[in-house]
Amino acid sequence: MPDRKIWNKYDEASYNAKSVILRIRIEETLKKMEKQLNIFDKVQSLVDFYIKNPDQLTLIIDPRYKRFRLRKQFKDMHDITNTETVEFEKRLQKALMEKGLLASGEDENEDV
Repeated sequence: MPDRKIWNKYDEASYNAKSVILRIRIEETLKKMEKQLNIFDKVQSLVDFYIKNPDQLTLIIDPRYKRFRLRKQFKDMHDITNTETVEFEKRLQKALMEKGLLASGEDENEDV
């Protein structure tokens, strides 16, 4: 077994190296979490905009369908991902129902 001084130096160096690695991984995880939170802030701000400006809904809702459906250009218009689009649909439907602008029978999740 190596001398105790050498062993202590090794332990200290190992501890410092591991703490740097852990700090980097924690920072990366925090950045990912912040990004996800910002995504939903963006979605909520879009929902708020369309609730405050219901006349703009004709730009994003496709009238060819009897149910609530977003236009295909919506994602390009707002530069959002599929996940954000699904979250936006859920939040917008809920907000429209609460405001009385969408009947509960027009819910997209209903079976036809």
